[in-house]
Amino acid sequence: QVLTNLQKQPQTNYLQWIKAQQNESVRLIPVGDVDYFQAEDKYTLVMTAEGEFLIKKSIRELTAELDPDKFWQIHRATIVNVAKIEEVGRTLTGRGIVKLKNRPEQLLVSRHFLHLFKQM
Repeated sequence: QVLTNLQKQPQTNYLQWIKAQQNESVRLIPVGDVDYFQAEDKYTLVMTAEGEFLIKKSIRELTAELDPDKFWQIHRATIVNVAKIEEVGRTLTGRGIVKLKNRPEQLLVSRHFLHLFKQM
């Protein structure tokens, strides 16, 4: 009976594609190709290995639409693809720093989201 009830529960459909404006066309970016999202004024930067793209979704909207097992919000302005994380460290002041695979920049982890990395 429990198994039947579990099968009846609706599946959550997470975002699969990001639609980004590029010149006069729309580019479809698979969500798995995204390294991280960074809030930038009224827009959000989508960072991939191919480059950066702007979308008009907020970080709050993206947090609700992305799979929480694959994308973690690490700062009020940053969501990172967990599969792209190479290492997590700390600054001298105790702030977290995330280093991504194949990317030179380091992303700050706010204290509010540092608990995500306690099990690592």
